[in-house]
Amino acid sequence: MKKILTLLASTSLMTSVSSVVISCNQESSSGPGKETEVNSKNIKEKVELYKEKYKKFNDYLKKINDKEASDSDVVSYIKLGVDLYVMDYEICKIDENLLPDYDSFRAIKTANDLVKRLKEMKEYIKEYFSSSVYDLVEKYMDSAIKKYSK
Repeated sequence: MKKILTLLASTSLMTSVSSVVISCNQESSSGPGKETEVNSKNIKEKVELYKEKYKKFNDYLKKINDKEASDSDVVSYIKLGVDLYVMDYEICKIDENLLPDYDSFRAIKTANDLVKRLKEMKEYIKEYFSSSVYDLVEKYMDSAIKKYSK
């Protein structure tokens, strides 16, 4: 468990991780939605949303590290990670310089890199988390992978 948490928060895998009830109370398992889509008209608003999600992500990480997290918290943490990965990529497509400079996140500049990171994240989650947690995030992650694999 500690290894996956380290992995999710590290610069190598989590270089941009990224909602069950997560980000904006989305209970859908259909993957990141419109709130993660970024364009030149909404870029500033989305950068602020990215910062909010990043703060929530770290709040969940603290709960997990303090062993105070429920399965629901872990699911939210993972889905936020997916959202952050997606938003990182979407923001970088427009202007990488607008992306907040956080230690554990780095710019994802290509869709291939995004898909690769999401697939790596999925494999680690499958290996290190309970099957009940994995089952709750699998469709969400698959949806993001499918969307950006095109």
